[in-house]
Amino acid sequence: MMPGTGPAVLYAYNATNMTMLYNSKQALGFTYPLDQGGCASKFVVPTVANGHVYVGTQNQLDVYGLVSSRMGPNLLFLNPCWTFPASTVGTPVTQALPLGNNGKSAMSISNIKITGTNSADFKETKYCPATLKSATKCVVNVTFTASMLGPETAYVTITDSTAGSPHNMYLLGVGM
Repeated sequence: MMPGTGPAVLYAYNATNMTMLYNSKQALGFTYPLDQGGCASKFVVPTVANGHVYVGTQNQLDVYGLVSSRMGPNLLFLNPCWTFPASTVGTPVTQALPLGNNGKSAMSISNIKITGTNSADFKETKYCPATLKSATKCVVNVTFTASMLGPETAYVTITDSTAGSPHNMYLLGVGM
């Protein structure tokens, strides 16, 4: 299954007049979304239970709920799923993958590595500090070099001080 080209978006509407109450792309004072979903899938039906909304995406289970305040750090991928341009086997292709901290305090990053099925064909170069201040972003450069024809997948796995760590950014490269 091919991943969506962008994050899933959850919308909530007032049932009496159909005005939008919330969407997961809202920035709320930051320059990037506060509640970004994983790689989008078509025709996903959210599940509501115990005051939370559960949404399955191609690379993670997103859980939404009321939050009284966002005092701590919060890791945000500016795009949770990256598709590299198709490339000839043996020819490297590099993408700059931004990530950010949209929480209200600094975030510690202890490890960034490539994991998953075809991880040997993806190499990363970090341009992220060990501590990422609030409302800032950094870049992880990933180079994909196809070793075979067809699709290859991996993840950028980030271990940090935010809830839900480690976090995974889905990667797809295609050799031709």
